Amino acid sequence: MIQATPAYGASVYSAISSQRRSSASAEKTVESSSLLPSQQPSTDDPVTLSRQGIRQAASLYQSDQQSSEIENQNESAPKGQDGQYLTEQEQQKLQKLKLRDSEVKAHEQAHLSTAGQYAAGGASFSFETGPDGVKYAVGGEVPIDMGKEDTPEATILKMQTVKRAALAPANPSSADRMIAAQADQKAAQARQKIMSEQNSNAQDLLTSESSSSASVQASNTGSDTNQPEPVEALPRQTLAINTYKQIASMIQ
Repeated sequence: MIQATPAYGASVYSAISSQRRSSASAEKTVESSSLLPSQQPSTDDPVTLSRQGIRQAASLYQSDQQSSEIENQNESAPKGQDGQYLTEQEQQKLQKLKLRDSEVKAHEQAHLSTAGQYAAGGASFSFETGPDGVKYAVGGEVPIDMGKEDTPEATILKMQTVKRAALAPANPSSADRMIAAQADQKAAQARQKIMSEQNSNAQDLLTSESSSSASVQASNTGSDTNQPEPVEALPRQTLAINTYKQIASMIQ
């Protein structure tokens, strides 16, 4: 129910309100003055919390700390091309790309460093763009000169270096092992050529010594049929045979 109030003039209403405020102020003054000095409120009084209050305060503090740590982690988390923080799946992919990039570059650098003068150029890479917009190496190669040199000996030395370069990385690929096998094959061909040349030289030496010995024997037979075979011819034939044996043992 709504109760109607009598209508007063503005001056009467103002006087009543002022009187009421004065009375309330006077009552507060009386109450404050009636208190003893020890009962007066002080801003230095310690505040004692209950156990429940302490637990609530600790919980709020931990919550604030966790929120702060999450914010810091978000600030340090990588961002994508759109400026947004990467998802957990995107961050895992990014870590794999970074690891692959390091492995590929170390792999090709091992080839390049060992190949030396036989590297036909620098390392080349194939790239993949990561969730952060950066390109990472996922494959690479180093061109190596596999041609023969002017002499078989030089070819053997070259192929030995090529093989070491192919197998230089910690984990050679199947293509690397194939290059190493090709280097072994070319080196074996060069050794075979050296062996053939040495055998040919030894045969020529034996043939020459035999012809010389036969000429000496024919000359001695014509002059004196009872004259013994010259002693000098035999050591020369023996020397040729020994030379041939030494060459054969060196190339085996």
